[in-house]
Amino acid sequence: MKNITLLILLVISTSSTFALEAKDLTGMWYLPKNNDGLIAVANLFQKDNKFYGIGFSYSDGEVNPNKDINNPDPALRDRLIRNSMIVNGIEIQNNKLANGEIYNPEAGKYYYLNGTLSDDKKTITWKATIDKAGLFGKTLIWTKVEDPTRFTNSLHSPSELNSLIPIRQKQ
Repeated sequence: MKNITLLILLVISTSSTFALEAKDLTGMWYLPKNNDGLIAVANLFQKDNKFYGIGFSYSDGEVNPNKDINNPDPALRDRLIRNSMIVNGIEIQNNKLANGEIYNPEAGKYYYLNGTLSDDKKTITWKATIDKAGLFGKTLIWTKVEDPTRFTNSLHSPSELNSLIPIRQKQ
């Protein structure tokens, strides 16, 4: 009986014990390097119990001057990639990030998106997939920006964020 109690205590102490909260996700995150070797920065924010993300800068503070020429919607091909919504409709479910969508402007494609936040709340491991079951896709690691004051001039105000429209209605 003593061994069983010790085993239960060991399992409890080594398992993830934090509850995922909105404040853990919101803020600025470094994305993986793009095809040009640049690291973009995204701002995750909450609206109506879902999370959205806008790409707004590169890690060196430069702004992406490119237009969204690969967008599948011809009406959006003339917009700037900067300040375009790239993450759409993420929900917190059972301490995981679920039911979202991510847009890759380099390819002009949308992918299903699910993820997990690390216990130290400094990285998000996303799985972007072509199938809703999450079998075929790519893993993306986002890293929390340690000093967000570097980018405060580039950010939208909370009221501006709340007025943004998702990249498209999820399908």
